[in-house]
Amino acid sequence: TSWHTSLFGLLSHYARTQAGKHQLQQWLLHPLIELEPLLERQASVAFLVDDNISRQRLVDQGLLPMSGTKLEKLANDLASYEGVDEESEEDGPSRNRLAGGTRKALQTLYLLYLLADQKVPALAEQLDEIRQEIEQNATQEKPSLLMDCAADISSAMKELRKCVGLCEVVLDLDQAPREYVVRGDQC
Repeated sequence: TSWHTSLFGLLSHYARTQAGKHQLQQWLLHPLIELEPLLERQASVAFLVDDNISRQRLVDQGLLPMSGTKLEKLANDLASYEGVDEESEEDGPSRNRLAGGTRKALQTLYLLYLLADQKVPALAEQLDEIRQEIEQNATQEKPSLLMDCAADISSAMKELRKCVGLCEVVLDLDQAPREYVVRGDQC
């Protein structure tokens, strides 16, 4: 059976990001078997189906900017940094050990900066607007999955703001993305 005729193949073109396709694949491989989480997911989907304006805003302004971002690769690249080893008697002072070298590490830091400074805030803003709409509509059942997602993204933004600050201190953002260099006043 070709993936084009599988359930995943039929539904995956609706996923706008790699993360969305991955999530869809996980949901199809591991379907919910308990009623409560299934109803929560259905309520969130129903809200987005019924509220075309919110859904389109979420897609256009929140998800599409994320579409080129490979979150898993970025996370793996960030995790590959080993840090600074203490000076050993045998080797002398060691250097930062970076997977792929310093340029690769600075490029990864720049990609984190773009994610934290531009892409995630746009997604968070759209989810927060949806959360506010849900809270204002007292007659409708509140889709807790969307509410939780908005809260989780908002919470993550607090940590991502620290990453933005770090990147602004370390990277010469005027040179990126042509070159990935440390700011001259930081050397």
